[in-house]
Amino acid sequence: MRPLIWAGLVLIGGAIAGTSMVERLAQQTQNGAVRVEPGTALHAEAPPSRSETGAALSHDLRLAADSRGHFQADPQVNGLAMPMLVDTGASVVALRESDARAAGLQVDRDRPPYRLSTANGVVEAYGATIREFRLGPIILHDVEAVVMPDEQLGKNLLGMSVLRRLHGFEVRDGALWLRG
Repeated sequence: MRPLIWAGLVLIGGAIAGTSMVERLAQQTQNGAVRVEPGTALHAEAPPSRSETGAALSHDLRLAADSRGHFQADPQVNGLAMPMLVDTGASVVALRESDARAAGLQVDRDRPPYRLSTANGVVEAYGATIREFRLGPIILHDVEAVVMPDEQLGKNLLGMSVLRRLHGFEVRDGALWLRG
């Protein structure tokens, strides 16, 4: 049942947002276009917000836009640095199979694969769970992800399975601000 719910959300999100970043990256890779290169745009811009008692409330992180207006981050997946492109149109984190393997992710091949529609056809992806996801001072556990063949995904994507667990995020002053 869970794959059906996820697939429904992907289809609804795709219908609302048009072509998602997953679809664009899959199309770029299959057409031989230039892939988006890893960036180093993750910067801690401010110390943690503090309550009146001095307790830390949150951390603000600033992701600067690259020359194409994309936001890139350099999180750690299970302790492995893994550059990603932020994609609010992706329901979950999407990882290239080689990167998922390097990070020690256990792909759930016992369940049927997700079938993702892209501009160049249907792509199969398998579910996985990221044990620990670190983005600067933000640490998340048990983050939902999908794993796709390397040739189908030009760049790892940081999707809503991370962003919805933050205290908030917004685009402001030409940057994506994340509040952890």
